[in-house]
Amino acid sequence: MIPRPVYASYLDAPPASATAQATFTAEAELWNPALWTPIPAFDMVPGKTYILRCGGICQSATTVNWTFTPRFGQSATATTNLNLGASAVVPAGGTIPASSPWYAEFVMVVRSLNIAASLATITGNGYVVWPTTAILSGQVIPMGGTVVTTADHTTNQGLVLDATCGTSAGTNSIQAQWMSLSS
Repeated sequence: MIPRPVYASYLDAPPASATAQATFTAEAELWNPALWTPIPAFDMVPGKTYILRCGGICQSATTVNWTFTPRFGQSATATTNLNLGASAVVPAGGTIPASSPWYAEFVMVVRSLNIAASLATITGNGYVVWPTTAILSGQVIPMGGTVVTTADHTTNQGLVLDATCGTSAGTNSIQAQWMSLSS
């Protein structure tokens, strides 16, 4: 195998926090991937990796189940983007005070491309570091592992983290304060 030059590209984090998600139980995007973590058309090549990092604040007044799903696409409808492997449903383990920090990282790998637009193969793995109690102990929640064989590399796409809250209440919320994508 002949080594190829390595070029890194980085997208700057946004100048303000994304809209907080509260009072929801359906899967919700934590930011707009078309604006803040886009992958341009024809940027994907076999072996290329994209590293998504993000963080923010959260809270919950009661024990709430959370699920995190990395997705590939630019749709504003969360579940229409390609699922790269949701985390297990993880209970928060108790009350999480307002403005508690969380952090996530996900690495997406391009395995192969095809002449047909929607036949690129991608996969990835990552984790969310999530608080569990009022004393801010935490847990690492793995996600990813799904091999997608229908990714479209010929149009603009994006990488985003979605969240699902098990109980709809204004006191159960999550907000991305920043997000960054590098390749």
